[in-house]
Amino acid sequence: RRLVLRQAPALMMRGRISTLEEWILALPGSLRDEAGWILYWLGVCRSLRDPSLARTILGQAYERFRAEGDAAGSFLAVANLIGSYFLDFGSAKPLDRWIGEFESLLNASDGVLPAAVEVQVLGSLQGIMFRRPDHPMLRPLPERAEALVRSLPEPSQRLIVAPLAIQYFTWSGYFSR
Repeated sequence: RRLVLRQAPALMMRGRISTLEEWILALPGSLRDEAGWILYWLGVCRSLRDPSLARTILGQAYERFRAEGDAAGSFLAVANLIGSYFLDFGSAKPLDRWIGEFESLLNASDGVLPAAVEVQVLGSLQGIMFRRPDHPMLRPLPERAEALVRSLPEPSQRLIVAPLAIQYFTWSGYFSR
């Protein structure tokens, strides 16, 4: 389990999603189902292929993270849940629950995303714009994404957060930004 968790981010960055999923599925069910981070990575692996199943798994990971008091894991799980609705053009009504959960997490952290996961979280929030483009918490998030695009040294990280800022400012009519 430790090997899987240690290698998961690198495997994802290299596009080795199937490898990571195979490793996770090779774990005994009890190890897999009781570990928030294992569930999280399995949900991420399934996101592109089966967003509906990914949401079920990410929801389980989110509940685990909340029970363990893991703020970074909670933010990542709920952000990926929100992002999964952007990938799957089905009903967006269930998204309301996850927008509410995200808002609760944000309020509990005084509006600050954990630095270790900020890029990944901001990169997954386009679903909020589709469901609730008028949501009051939406304005500062794209502004933070814009600031990160200007300050992050790694181009791949800038590409993760840029779509949120671009889409928000385009939809809002702020073309000069």
